[in-house]
Amino acid sequence: MSRKAAREKAMQALYQLDSQSNDLDRQIENFIKVRIINDANTTTNELDAVQSVFDIDSSNEVALAKAKQAETDREDLETGIIVELNESNLKFFKDLVYNVWERKDELDEIYSKHLKKWTLERLPKLEKILLRIGTYEILFSDEVPDSVAINEVVELSHMYVDDKSYSYINAVLGKISDSKNS
Repeated sequence: MSRKAAREKAMQALYQLDSQSNDLDRQIENFIKVRIINDANTTTNELDAVQSVFDIDSSNEVALAKAKQAETDREDLETGIIVELNESNLKFFKDLVYNVWERKDELDEIYSKHLKKWTLERLPKLEKILLRIGTYEILFSDEVPDSVAINEVVELSHMYVDDKSYSYINAVLGKISDSKNS
């Protein structure tokens, strides 16, 4: 799992944690089993099914080419699963989830100072989580430069929230970075 994917999975895990009241360690381990390992295995099985369909008609050149591509994709995915589950990336995922979760009140207080025409109570849960991740990475983590942290959270915002939300998330995180560097 790349850092980008780890950040996305961390956002999903934090959303799940915010919705449930289970033990933090157990929640994270369950999330890893279900959302990371099982998702990867499901994709491998889907590629196997595609290849089986094309193997039936091996006389067709197009079908044969697609079967070979499915096999290559499956092999790449299996290699990717090994990479995805490497210790460094899992550590990044866990550290991000644990640290953001443990500091969520502090992070909310920090970014809420930069909200314009919004209150913390009005913010949707997902926007809060994205702002927490960005604020944490800007102020408390040396893993990536501020600009990368902001960009990564804004990219997640593009995928998960509406257009107005990602622009204010970008603005708030930019102000946090500016205030840190001034």
